[in-house]
Amino acid sequence: MDILVFLDGATTKADTYTTTDIIAKYGQVEAHAVRQMVRRHGADLSEFGVLAFDVPKPPKGSKGGRPHKNYKLNEEQAALLITYLANTPPVRRFKKELVRQFFTQREELATRRAYRSIERKTRRMLTDSIQAWPHRNQWSYKQFTDLLCKALRG
Repeated sequence: MDILVFLDGATTKADTYTTTDIIAKYGQVEAHAVRQMVRRHGADLSEFGVLAFDVPKPPKGSKGGRPHKNYKLNEEQAALLITYLANTPPVRRFKKELVRQFFTQREELATRRAYRSIERKTRRMLTDSIQAWPHRNQWSYKQFTDLLCKALRG
């Protein structure tokens, strides 16, 4: 199955989310019905966080069409919304995969946080060394960071 859960950034403070379009597509439910369900149960969903959305642009080459809201649901909101869906076989498969992917993304974030805490001491040593360097200028931090990234990643 495709990617169902996304991270909203590359930092350790990123949050996981899925969208109503993903729920509709992989749960084989009409997208309009899922959005209508979000509006109907918006108060319940808002208890678990802000109900964010975006309005995607139509794909290139299409004649446009009526824009729609694509809600971004965090893990708790998505879990609540999918409990409101009927338990048809496609929906049950989708629910299992969605739960798996939310847990996978949560583990990814935990790994990021662990690496970040390990690397924090090294980064502190580097910035202290740059600050003590007598030839330091306003670009020294960026230049050393870029140089390290190139050395490590090619």
